Amino acid sequence: MKKALIPALSLLLLAPLAQATNMNLNLDEKCEMTLPHDMRLDKSGFTVADKDKTLMRYQDGTLVIGGKTQSLSAQQRQALDGFNRDLRTSAESAARLGLKALDLAAEVTTGVLKDVLGTDAADEVEAGLAEARVKLDSKLHEQGGTWYVGAGSWDQDNDDFLGKDFEKRIERAVQKSMGNMFSQLGQAMSSGDGSFEENIQAWADNLESKAKKIEAEADAKGDAIKSDANALCGQLMAIDKQDNAFKSQFDGWVEVIEQ
Repeated sequence: MKKALIPALSLLLLAPLAQATNMNLNLDEKCEMTLPHDMRLDKSGFTVADKDKTLMRYQDGTLVIGGKTQSLSAQQRQALDGFNRDLRTSAESAARLGLKALDLAAEVTTGVLKDVLGTDAADEVEAGLAEARVKLDSKLHEQGGTWYVGAGSWDQDNDDFLGKDFEKRIERAVQKSMGNMFSQLGQAMSSGDGSFEENIQAWADNLESKAKKIEAEADAKGDAIKSDANALCGQLMAIDKQDNAFKSQFDGWVEVIEQ
């Protein structure tokens, strides 16, 4: 009974953490989007590329697609300038959203979880969060006023930006927490006033109460993250609409967003 109870309670306590770091946030299917190419976004224009191969570039009012300069009207230049501003805004929003989710996860980890699951388990999760920050920065970061955006997905089937590596960290955290949990259980059994079963139940109820408290705090702070995610969804939809309009205006236009 005890061996089955310990991992179950560990997972119960770690569930809010997984929820806090989940980047899907139950977005509508309309936001299942993919960025098929890398992008570089500075204040005067954007570049769409596959690694080092430039596919399309708009810079200082000049649009070049596949090495060919396109003829632009004043209205088209205005639309492309606005498109670039929208791309930069969405990149900043996405980066801020990812950092908020990681900050919330870190807050959960360094709070009640460390006390309950033990330092080794919490350190395992914190290491996973540190790796996630590096991964986020490699895909989306700003340097010298220019945003660098890596190809990737914004969809509900893509788990989250943490990926499988973080899931493995959670599994190892559960394993490392068992020693600390057994120690707490032993203390509860020896110091409790009730029977063997009553002391175990009281200890389990106490942990479940703490887990619910963590989840409630994560939910409350997660509402702001969900609001930001939905705002980003709206930005991406507007970009996708303009992206499709440019496809009909320019021969060979390289799609920026795919649905």
